[in-house]
Amino acid sequence: MRRPPLPVLLSLALLLLLTDSASGALFTRGPSLWKVTTNSILIAWQTDTPSSGKVLYSTHPGAWTAAADTATGTEHSVTLHGLQPATQYYYRVVIDDVLLTTHLRFRTAPSGVAPFRFVAFGDCGVADANQYAVAARVDSLNPDLGLILGDVIYEAGEAANFTPRYFTPYASIINHAVFYPVVGNHDIITGGGQPFLDAFYLPTNSKDGSEKYYSFDYANVHFVALDGNDYFNADMYDWVEADLAATTKRWKIVYFHQPMYTEPSTHTSDLNLRFYLEPIFVYHHVDLVLQGHNHNYCRSYPIRNGTAVDTAQGSSYHNPGGVIYLVAGGGGRVLYPFTGHDPLIRSAFSVFHTVAVDVAGDSMYVQAVLPNGTVFDCFSIVKRASTAVEASGHETFVGSVQATAGGPVLLSVRKPRPNPFERSAELSFTL
Repeated sequence: MRRPPLPVLLSLALLLLLTDSASGALFTRGPSLWKVTTNSILIAWQTDTPSSGKVLYSTHPGAWTAAADTATGTEHSVTLHGLQPATQYYYRVVIDDVLLTTHLRFRTAPSGVAPFRFVAFGDCGVADANQYAVAARVDSLNPDLGLILGDVIYEAGEAANFTPRYFTPYASIINHAVFYPVVGNHDIITGGGQPFLDAFYLPTNSKDGSEKYYSFDYANVHFVALDGNDYFNADMYDWVEADLAATTKRWKIVYFHQPMYTEPSTHTSDLNLRFYLEPIFVYHHVDLVLQGHNHNYCRSYPIRNGTAVDTAQGSSYHNPGGVIYLVAGGGGRVLYPFTGHDPLIRSAFSVFHTVAVDVAGDSMYVQAVLPNGTVFDCFSIVKRASTAVEASGHETFVGSVQATAGGPVLLSVRKPRPNPFERSAELSFTL
């Protein structure tokens, strides 16, 4: 009989550790965390037989509060409300009145500006040694959040593969860090992505209420997840335009599967997404776009309307004036070689990896990390104050100014209710 790889044995051991054999029902998927806010969080799990369940939680183990899952079945979820911001809680899962976990933990989102770390990677769901190696590094980085950039489940987003290729490899991470996946092209092959929607508990604030695209806030960052498979979806573009216009968060980060900018590889840059989305990203001053699809890593220079606008600052950017596009598709699936070079790309490596991003106030520090912990690429962004301006003539426009002392001043203007496919006008001059 072929033995399972060591990481699989370790994950099975973790599930056995969490499980009390006195219970009739056992975990098939251990606890996972979803949709964290400043005062709430959702905890989900799956059992092998129908059962009732509840969560005990507290800021101090021993003084437990109980929240019950009212449904009896194999799929369980409990939303905890009335929590305190930026607070660590301990929790345990009870099934049929039997404790099935040791003390686990989660932390609520901060209510204002606070430092935190998130990770991002994609193209991962294969249940092999490479996926487990990246997962182990992600766990060691102790992130608050995780973004999975699509192709979560190979080969075709089959329902049967979500446990062995997602919930088991990441079991020791997702019980204390909140992950927000997006759909990739492989994830929608089965049932148009319905198994993805059934397995995950994601925000439903999209225009159509689906979980294929959504947004959420954490500290001073606004995150936007998009469905790169559906690039002719006008409703999604209307929604993302309005969503980015409404946020007041300091940082804006967008992520999806297919890359708008990438070093040439098995896949090239997606010109459809670039045509529809780049004007929106430029106008709303998106800071970072995270992508997958190519099974490698690459990072662009800051780009504005197809042009690198900042190649002189090295890897430390102060108000770069453009969007940095990053491909992080080295989550476990077989790697892709590069087939050429795009001058808009700053660095490129065909390696397994995760990206770790530390956000602290007006600073963001990004590291690309190998499974052995080696940092092979890094950069930082520091934002200085932007000033909103209004101008009027025959028509009224709104815009913003980005300026760095001694450097260029960039003025972007558009109509107050812009066509999302209309590019912004720009004026640049030096003080």
